[in-house]
Amino acid sequence: MSETRTCPVCLKTLPDDLQAQFCPYCGATLIETESSSTAIPTEASGGDRDSQVPPGRKGIPWEETSAYPDFIQRLTQTWSQSMLQTGEFFRQMRLETGAGPALLYALIMIIMGQAFNVFWQQFFAHRFTEYFEDFSPFVEHLMAVSGAQQLVLGPLLALLGLFVGTLIYHLSLVIVGGARHGMATTFRVLAYAESTQLLMVIPLLGQFIAMVWSIVIMIIGFKEAHETTMGRSVLAVLLPILFCCALILIMVMLVGGVLMNLNSGDAIQ
Repeated sequence: MSETRTCPVCLKTLPDDLQAQFCPYCGATLIETESSSTAIPTEASGGDRDSQVPPGRKGIPWEETSAYPDFIQRLTQTWSQSMLQTGEFFRQMRLETGAGPALLYALIMIIMGQAFNVFWQQFFAHRFTEYFEDFSPFVEHLMAVSGAQQLVLGPLLALLGLFVGTLIYHLSLVIVGGARHGMATTFRVLAYAESTQLLMVIPLLGQFIAMVWSIVIMIIGFKEAHETTMGRSVLAVLLPILFCCALILIMVMLVGGVLMNLNSGDAIQ
């Protein structure tokens, strides 16, 4: 039975099937000693070090307050990198950072997305009342109440969905063998995928585009953050969707069967 190997630099347990000569968590070069199965760091020189040791995770703008002291700069840089440089973004995300900063970022994105969504609903409702003046007082009152409820309840329900989604997708990652790190890593990927909320600024199609784009971010994010394969990441994201589709299909078939039995019974009578 082989002994557990640990990295003496970051003190994390090394995978049993690790073939590389560097720690996958901190990037320290490793060698095996004859007297111990614990890996120790060693120095590499010149070009060998650059070619053999991958660069460590430098962190992402939103979580690196010392490198990005300006709030707006952290926000805009995080949004643009998570949306347009997704792979590099999650490759640089430090795995030891807590979920707090990611939760705050997700909340900001959700609130802004809800604001855009309510704006467009009010806009099109106003255009509707211009053509149907008889319904104008009722529609304006309804949209005012609905808009206020969405701005208050929408972010709360979205945050609840974020936590539930974390449980579902982490379980999916465990099932496909892609969960190399803890649930906090899964949560952070989903939180930064909320960057797509700003696509609500696009009228009518914004929600659909945001949904598709968020799936792409999750697939890439799980691959890089959990350090797994693309196949397992894709399967982990699609598994809950396929499961829900299967449930809907079963429900439709059951309801259809009940209706057919009722119709056949009436026909006999």
